[in-house]
Amino acid sequence: MSKKPVILMADWSQLPGAPICIVAKRLLAHDLSDFLSFRGVCRNWRSVTIERHLYSGIPRSPWMMLAEQQGSDMRRFYSLSTEKSYNFDLPEADRRRCWGSPHGWLITFGLDLQIYLLNPLSLRVIWLPPQWTFQGEKGKWIPPEHLLVFFIGKAILSSSPTEGDNYMVMVIYSHNFRLAVVKPGDVKWTTVKGPCGPYKDIIWFENHFYAIDNDGVLRVCDVNCDIPKVVDFAYPPDDLDFDMLYLVEISGHLHMVSRLYFRYEDDEQHHHNERDHDTVRFDLYKLDISTRKWETLCGSGDYSLFVGNNSSFSLLASDYPKLKENCVYFTDDYADAYGAGELCSTGIFSFENDEVEFIDLGHDMRSVFSRPLWITPNPW
Repeated sequence: MSKKPVILMADWSQLPGAPICIVAKRLLAHDLSDFLSFRGVCRNWRSVTIERHLYSGIPRSPWMMLAEQQGSDMRRFYSLSTEKSYNFDLPEADRRRCWGSPHGWLITFGLDLQIYLLNPLSLRVIWLPPQWTFQGEKGKWIPPEHLLVFFIGKAILSSSPTEGDNYMVMVIYSHNFRLAVVKPGDVKWTTVKGPCGPYKDIIWFENHFYAIDNDGVLRVCDVNCDIPKVVDFAYPPDDLDFDMLYLVEISGHLHMVSRLYFRYEDDEQHHHNERDHDTVRFDLYKLDISTRKWETLCGSGDYSLFVGNNSSFSLLASDYPKLKENCVYFTDDYADAYGAGELCSTGIFSFENDEVEFIDLGHDMRSVFSRPLWITPNPW
């Protein structure tokens, strides 16, 4: 009588750390959602994937965090690399205005007037001083629904809080669009002294904050003193035409991106498009630090740019299989349209073709609280 063969089942949970790390790196570079699923298989695999230093330098494709749907804690993220959407239970972002970052963190501002940093994957929260600690705001009463839309115009991180406590947060705030900054341990926001703006955008570049105002004047901010202040650094080019301005670093150089809107005046055309405005074009300028002059460029070359409700950033398109080079990926940061819940002007602009490809992911593009934004997900 022959014996039945004995089938030995491999215990994959006992794999050594090295092959686990190799597989995890490939998943992380391809699709972060697969990396997260891989991490959850067993304790041994998780222990390897939580060591973030093992995965430094691996490109992670940006996600678009879509708008909040009223009455739901679920937030939807759209991956550019997989062209798939993922849902996350995220009550920490409920009824909060959010700004994205390339560090994987959100800066959030809620109806309770509390402000905090939130990593939507790790769910780690870092509390910042609340709204009433801004200069001149204590004792005022303005409806929170109004403050949520208009009080903070832009918020950026200097670096990732995951890497330590050397980060800072700077915002453009109030109806005067002034600048304020906060560091870990501060109990209130510090208003930056100097010209009041109004400011359009801010960036952390070469260990300084830079801000650009409504006239296209670039200013540099010294935050390493008791009273932070801004001073003029560069003046706008003569041909500058814009509705919105952004600052972005590309390959180690500071650039300015101008954005032009078309506003619908015909009611029938407005109703058909469900927007009162559309983005029609972008222009790009490179700053010569030594001469403090702007040079007009024909495009961003091998790079993709990301602007909107987030810290503006650039990525080398060849590192990300699905990204289009020489393009601007944009979301809608036109605050006047928030209250109406109108469809967002969100899409991809090609410098080569001078054309806009709009992105429409349905009702997840609309919100009176928080419009879509770009974020580079960070599982740590």
